[in-house]
Amino acid sequence: MGSLDCATLYALTRWQRPAVVVESGGFIGMSSAFILKAFVDERLATAKLYSIEWSEDCEQGALIPDELRPQFVPLRGKIEDFVERDQLPSVSHDVHVNAAFPEFVAKTYAYDKKTRPPGCAAHISL
Repeated sequence: MGSLDCATLYALTRWQRPAVVVESGGFIGMSSAFILKAFVDERLATAKLYSIEWSEDCEQGALIPDELRPQFVPLRGKIEDFVERDQLPSVSHDVHVNAAFPEFVAKTYAYDKKTRPPGCAAHISL
């Protein structure tokens, strides 16, 4: 993840003001830190970042400063399993950033199973 990618995530999060962000492959938390910082800067105190990482070998969220952690929800496992068990937040995707997102998730989670209730804040899927 380069500096332009991080700046884009930060700007999108501030612009869309999501209540929920779901990212897959959060790894050590570089993108997570920028999203969480945008939450703080926009005073989105109830917003949550759900970060899904399948690898047990990485220190998930290691780059996230302690003051940004209260809104960070680390999850271990495969995203497909979370989708099949209906364990992700029930909102729609307003912004979808990640061309590598599995087709299964794009069809099942983003479009078929989840809907955003009227008046619900924006959502960004990474």
